[in-house]
Amino acid sequence: MNENIERNNTGKIKFVLFSLIGLVVFFVKLPFGETSTVPIDMIVGIAKTALAPVLPYLVLAIGIYGMYDVFIKQKSYKGGVSNIIMSICKALGFLMIVLVVFNIGPSFLMAPDIGPSTVKILGGSVALVAAIGAFFLPLLLEFGLADAIGVFLRPLMRPLFKVPGKSGVVAVTEYIGNFSLGHIAINKMYKNGEVTGKEAAIIATGWATPSLVTFMVFANMMEIMNYWNIYFLVVTLAVTIITFITIRIYPLRNIKNDYYPGVTPIEEKVYKTNLFKNFWAEGVKKADNAPSLGKIELTQLKNILPMLGGMMTTGMFFMAGGLILKTYTPIVTWIGYLFWPFLSLIQIPDITVAMQSCGMSILDSMFTVVVAVGQNIDIATRFLIAAIPPCMIVFLSGFVPCLLSTEVPIKFYQLIMLWFIRVVLTILLIGSFVWLFF
Repeated sequence: MNENIERNNTGKIKFVLFSLIGLVVFFVKLPFGETSTVPIDMIVGIAKTALAPVLPYLVLAIGIYGMYDVFIKQKSYKGGVSNIIMSICKALGFLMIVLVVFNIGPSFLMAPDIGPSTVKILGGSVALVAAIGAFFLPLLLEFGLADAIGVFLRPLMRPLFKVPGKSGVVAVTEYIGNFSLGHIAINKMYKNGEVTGKEAAIIATGWATPSLVTFMVFANMMEIMNYWNIYFLVVTLAVTIITFITIRIYPLRNIKNDYYPGVTPIEEKVYKTNLFKNFWAEGVKKADNAPSLGKIELTQLKNILPMLGGMMTTGMFFMAGGLILKTYTPIVTWIGYLFWPFLSLIQIPDITVAMQSCGMSILDSMFTVVVAVGQNIDIATRFLIAAIPPCMIVFLSGFVPCLLSTEVPIKFYQLIMLWFIRVVLTILLIGSFVWLFF
């Protein structure tokens, strides 16, 4: 009896302590220099500064592990057509990393704003964010918080978005935090049997924005910070509506609703009464049965390394490749014409600039806004352009390689289709708003 009471007390302490630390690290803004930000952003910023001289070599080292994982450990190149294509992209991306790090590449790759810039972004904005985020993520997922929040979110998440309630905390984490953190978290839940492949794909593509911080960057670059509260609320509503629609149409609708092969499914309990009591009970139970933090972190390290390897190599291929296409070919401009009918329908001002932004969005979320910076364009167009990156979710330089490095069962062509659908829906939803209010 005493042993059970002691275990229960330990579970309560772990649930409360680790959950509070996790919430503070990811969501509570604290003073930092002349501004304020969440602790994880502080840690990433400090790490970027401290490791700046060696970041290219960090990218190279992770890329080497990525090649080992693809061609020796996992041998994923022996899979289907998609696996073969992605393995080729990873190999080419790794070659590009080597050329840039050792400064021996061709001039079109070695241009400062192409190869070197890409390696810098991969090292500081991708690798460090993913690695540091993965270290703290178990505080939100492994000690009861996700399970406890699921008690409240299930009545909303299941009927509206066809996913378990506990995945709601991942959705919030990736929406406010960063898509890479969400991908790591949902991949873990999928492999644990907590969600199916379809549910994992829905969460991984539904709310996985670049981060709340970048929302501010987009708004600032488009000079609409005086509309910040409206911008954030409208974008959040648009992301929710777009996700509600996309899970009910192809391609997400057709992904198999199967659990990870060989895993025992963990069904989520449904509570209709005593929600607060069950919130506490579910959290304590999960924390009580959780392994030690040390064991969890070792497992997390094993899971994150293959993902980082894929993110560095495919990220290099897609981002640097996209920049090369943008600089030396008209292809990206042509892509923009796909959105002309929808932009015309909502009568957006400065339609040429809006088309260019839409075409650039497939390469990188930031490119969408960069193309319009400094141009004298209408406030309605600026608001729309600032809203496209967080609403579209999918882009080649970071999101796609990050998600394809997980075991979530979604294909490259399905992600490209999702990108197009989400951009179109963003144009129609945000465009209708700016048409009415600006």
